[in-house]
Amino acid sequence: MGFHENIPNDSLSALNAIKARAVFSDIYRFFDVAIAMKSDREELLDWIRQLYPRFRMEKAEHKVDATYYMMAETPREPLVIADENSHLKVKALNDIDSMPSYAYLLAFNYIAADLRSHFLLHSAVVARNDNGLAIVGSSGSGKTTLMLQLLLRRGFGFLSDDWLAINRTTHLIDPFPRSIGIRETTLSLFDSLDFGHLEPQVVIGGQRKWFVDISEISENGVEQPCRLKHVVFLVNSLSQTEKDEQFIDLTVDSINDELLEKLRPFARRGEIHRRLMRNCWALTFYPAAEAPSALEFERLCRSCGVWLLDVRRLSNIKPDFHATPEIRRIPWHTAAMELLKGLQNDFRSAPGQAFLELAGLLEGVECYRISIGELDEMADHVCDLVFNSEHEPSID
Repeated sequence: MGFHENIPNDSLSALNAIKARAVFSDIYRFFDVAIAMKSDREELLDWIRQLYPRFRMEKAEHKVDATYYMMAETPREPLVIADENSHLKVKALNDIDSMPSYAYLLAFNYIAADLRSHFLLHSAVVARNDNGLAIVGSSGSGKTTLMLQLLLRRGFGFLSDDWLAINRTTHLIDPFPRSIGIRETTLSLFDSLDFGHLEPQVVIGGQRKWFVDISEISENGVEQPCRLKHVVFLVNSLSQTEKDEQFIDLTVDSINDELLEKLRPFARRGEIHRRLMRNCWALTFYPAAEAPSALEFERLCRSCGVWLLDVRRLSNIKPDFHATPEIRRIPWHTAAMELLKGLQNDFRSAPGQAFLELAGLLEGVECYRISIGELDEMADHVCDLVFNSEHEPSID
């Protein structure tokens, strides 16, 4: 079902009854956006509480920008209802277990699109001596693995597991301390980590992750706002080939012919592979040329009456942490164009101005590509960048 469908029984009284039963509620503030999560079963809120403990508010200090209802005790199927500025969107689910993950993705997409105080870019972020380091790579490329190596074994401080938040007023990186999501494969690389007291969470697509607050794994805690000094892009090799190129994976709540036809021009030979997952679909394809940004995909899906839950750029080669990593410096403007692909905010009213502003913030930042390899050697390269200003690999 798409987002345009009505509440069961097409009745305002039915909607009011659903809202009245949602007696459990949490409010989260993400910079200048506030979100309410409500449910008729408190345990459904626990997953999001575990993910965002540092963003949770005791009371709403300002108007809530959007409300999401997770209803498990409905007469029919479980429901997720998004109430954005009185525009209702409804999704009936076929299981309760994935409901919190589903509602979280909807809520976060709204947060990211509506955020105006910060640029929000896909990246892990650590810091040392008030200098921020952003680690950028496709999903599954080892961002969290390298971040943990720097946190646990090299004395870096934590800013974010997944999002680089650049304050548009101060031009500093502000912390975005969401709980760190750790895959089983990553956990196996760190003997010091033991989450036996925690249950892994099943996210959309069936993947299992442990979500832990930084205080669970490091005494350093969360760093203060700092300037962005370095950006490193994780790649399988410094010279991309057809064998290690990226493909696009879109997670959507539903599919229709209109959406598929609008996506085909972006897919090589028009080939789009469909995969049914819990309560949603994955659409996978190799880009025909330059892939659109996450925001452009979101607009395209919305025009077809579809909820876009996630956009991931994946590599068809798994990271090899036994290889010998290499590093090469790249111009900051090249890095800016790469980062802009992962921009989550919606600045459609003045996109050119926003992009120029972000590119200006990156001017002078030292940017590199690092091929994925042995963790200690990758960390050595990063530490050389941070500690030894004279270490300057040749520019492309």
